[in-house]
Amino acid sequence: MSDTTEPGYVLVASLSSTDATTTLFFGQLNDGPALRFVEPALRDRSHPIRTLLAELKLANPLAGASALVVVRGLFEFEAIARCAERLGIPRYFFLDDVPSAMQSVLDPLNASAQGFSAEAMRHRLKVYSGVLLSTDALVGYFREQRLHEHVMLYPPVAASPTAAARRDGALHVGFFGGGHRREFFARFVYPALARLAERQEVTVFAAGIDAGSDVTARLKVVPVSYEPSYPVALRQMTSYGIDVLVHPGPETADAIYKNPNVIINAQALGAVPIVSDVAPYRGLAAQGICVTCENTDASWFAALSSIAANRTARDLLISLGAAYCRHHFSGAANRDILTSLVGRGRVPTAWLRRMRLLPLTFGLSVGLVREFADRRRVLGGGQ
Repeated sequence: MSDTTEPGYVLVASLSSTDATTTLFFGQLNDGPALRFVEPALRDRSHPIRTLLAELKLANPLAGASALVVVRGLFEFEAIARCAERLGIPRYFFLDDVPSAMQSVLDPLNASAQGFSAEAMRHRLKVYSGVLLSTDALVGYFREQRLHEHVMLYPPVAASPTAAARRDGALHVGFFGGGHRREFFARFVYPALARLAERQEVTVFAAGIDAGSDVTARLKVVPVSYEPSYPVALRQMTSYGIDVLVHPGPETADAIYKNPNVIINAQALGAVPIVSDVAPYRGLAAQGICVTCENTDASWFAALSSIAANRTARDLLISLGAAYCRHHFSGAANRDILTSLVGRGRVPTAWLRRMRLLPLTFGLSVGLVREFADRRRVLGGGQ
């Protein structure tokens, strides 16, 4: 029987295949090389055999991959990256933030053991053929710090809008963000919405926000349950027919390295984005794709009032925002990069896939044993 060769694909190893990062940068590509997604096995120290069997499930998809991309999981996928290196599979690490900001999403045991200094990152990234980075600023940071010699810009991808039909009546305002944004919503946006509700009906669909005691007949707050899946959360918000997406937040040191992803979210909802006048949104209002506010209730009230009263302005902002996303976040650059990654690797035949499985099984097993040993050493204070 003759050997068979299947089309090459890129294996995307992510902490969560449906989180916002993985979806925005990989999950919304409509064409280009095939992508397959895997997540790390749960590290249950009380059931090492079960953990090992779960880890070994990564062997088959890696055996058939032409290239590997690890999304953020620098520590969680270290074993699979080293196995890929030994087998000659091109390996790339993706990051959409400065390394120090990764501590909030990575295993705290590994984080405390390894740290995120430039020296530590240089060492950890040596196993990778290159690094994919989400913004020009982040590319510049990696080059300045000499974290890796091969870095590439890899922007987010905007999906096609699927907004629900507009409803007559109340202005529909959407909000979903992390805890630090909820504080700014409560301090500045909510009082502005309460003032706006004195003029017209307003319904707020808010993730992580309770209705509160000062809701009036003209201001309705609909709490939205937390949804870890980004596509599901976006579809849920879309079903409410959102007119305005609010995104308050503080000025942070790492914000200059981030993408204006809320523009993409608003475009998907068919809504107007109103954001705090901080990086990475500062300056975008001049392009007519969003409205920026100072972090005061007066500024938020002025912006919300202006947008609520002018449907023509809302439609123009939505249209320009969609055009901006088509130009900057079309996915064309991503497809070109992923195509090049596949081209640098081999398209495994069935024979090669079988030959890769034995060293992969051994390498993943050894990597898991080493990780458990590291965890025990950290928990034991290095004893």
